[in-house]
Amino acid sequence: MWKDVLKAIDRRHKLGIRFNESELSARFPIGSVIYLVGADSNEDFRRARRRILLDVVEMLKRPLNVDSDRDPYHMMFGAFFDEVNAMPAPRFLELGARARSGNVYRTRLKSHASYVGFDLLPGRNVDIIGDAHELSRSFAAESFDVVFSVSLFEHLAMPWKVVVEINRVLRPGGLVFVATHPALPPHELPWDFWRFNRAAFNSLFCRATGFSLLRCEEGLPCVILPLASDAALAGTARHRAFVAIAALAKKIGPADPRLAWPVPIADILEAPYPAD
Repeated sequence: MWKDVLKAIDRRHKLGIRFNESELSARFPIGSVIYLVGADSNEDFRRARRRILLDVVEMLKRPLNVDSDRDPYHMMFGAFFDEVNAMPAPRFLELGARARSGNVYRTRLKSHASYVGFDLLPGRNVDIIGDAHELSRSFAAESFDVVFSVSLFEHLAMPWKVVVEINRVLRPGGLVFVATHPALPPHELPWDFWRFNRAAFNSLFCRATGFSLLRCEEGLPCVILPLASDAALAGTARHRAFVAIAALAKKIGPADPRLAWPVPIADILEAPYPAD
């Protein structure tokens, strides 16, 4: 396996490594050795070497990869859509519906479902434009049986406020499905605010917000590999982390009226949400 890794790295970065197939060995030109392990003050050099070494790590970790089709996070999506499609005539609201990544979830609904795509910006798959922090301004109370979002909650300035807004537009007994991230590099800046674990959803979907958390699954396992030498970070890569998490909750009543944040997003954020 090590030779396959070296060959792939050599093809990509043209290091000039010479391989001896009969002896199962490889010879590095002195320049390649210095390039991979040497110290240099040149920033471009350090960035290039970092890319090469991270490519090596990416290839070496392949035996640790898991089957994503059997991942609890992905399987929760299937179970959720099966439940929604078994409803008589579900009214389905997707928050953050703009299909920037190419995913269009309305195609997973059967024809008897009524779908509305809601987003802050216009685009493919968007039916109504608005701010999820003010959801009840766009829809009447108890308008939907299901509220759904994928990779949205990390971009909400006040996700706790959005949960209360979801409660207002959801019928009693209605379902809310949220998929987001416990660990992921920053993206869509400057509107990337939060990361969520199981404890976060126990707090967001609780009796005070008018919900009961039915199920929560972490998935897409990863490790966090620090590139700093702090002693406190030693062993971090041995701990399991996750890229994705999904939560399913049921509305059990209205939210506590004391939960109110009457602060417009415009008073908090100056930069607009990135369109691209």
